[in-house]
Amino acid sequence: MVLDALQMQNRDDAHIYLKDMFRFPDYYGENLDALYDLLCGVQFLYVRIENMTDDNIYTKRIIRVMEAAGAEVEVIKKESL
Repeated sequence: MVLDALQMQNRDDAHIYLKDMFRFPDYYGENLDALYDLLCGVQFLYVRIENMTDDNIYTKRIIRVMEAAGAEVEVIKKESL
């Protein structure tokens, strides 16, 4: 799964984007706890996050949640593309 960090710079946009990209069910709570709960049900998940910048605080929180749920996360900085 490849995600664009530029689409996840704030809470509302991030969860709309994640719901679409992961095809989460309608009952997805659009918060970090709900993200964790749904990702824990995935047996193996590799996520590549592109266009990451140092000031993208909310995406950093999402990455921590993904890693806590057992996902392997690769982060590609915007400058290195």
